Amino acid sequence: MVYIDESVSSKQMIRIYHHLGHRFPLHANASGKIFLSQFSKGELASYCRHHRLERYTPKTISSQENLSRELERTRRRGYSLNNEENMMGMRCFAVPIYNDKGRIVASVSISGFAMPTRRRARDRRRFSSPPPPRRGCQTAAGRWRR
Repeated sequence: MVYIDESVSSKQMIRIYHHLGHRFPLHANASGKIFLSQFSKGELASYCRHHRLERYTPKTISSQENLSRELERTRRRGYSLNNEENMMGMRCFAVPIYNDKGRIVASVSISGFAMPTRRRARDRRRFSSPPPPRRGCQTAAGRWRR
């Protein structure tokens, strides 16, 4: 995976910066897993034979079997996640961009620092809201219309 464009805008003291042109292994980042998700089983087996699934953190997917399961989840969801697989403390979310033939040709991703588990649980309780109704959409006035 090679980064060719980037937009960095943050008011936070700490920002994430990927050097343009920097290469990342496909199995250890969200954008890479987006591309791998379109591989057939045979193509994935060939990829794994020719590319070592190196372990960068304790959370890196480093076996073909686990990678295959993760790619199936990616296909079902329509997006990919990187949960501290390339660097501890870093998470990423990526979505595919398709060409007119339905092939993935690029991806858009957002990276950020992982929030400590204890803080995540506290914030989830504080900011949780009831799920929206099964039908309808919210109007600009904030009322539910069925």
